[in-house]
Amino acid sequence: MDPERNVAAQRAYLGAYFDQFLKGRPQRLLVKESPRYPDVKIVR
Repeated sequence: MDPERNVAAQRAYLGAYFDQFLKGRPQRLLVKESPRYPDVKIVR
């Protein structure tokens, strides 16, 4: 994975995590895999 894409994905998913679990705002990014970040896999 390209380092710049890696950092962008980390920022997006961490932001979504904090918005959902600390602010109580549901985030679609955490529900299913995103075509914007194809290298990220959702594991349940």
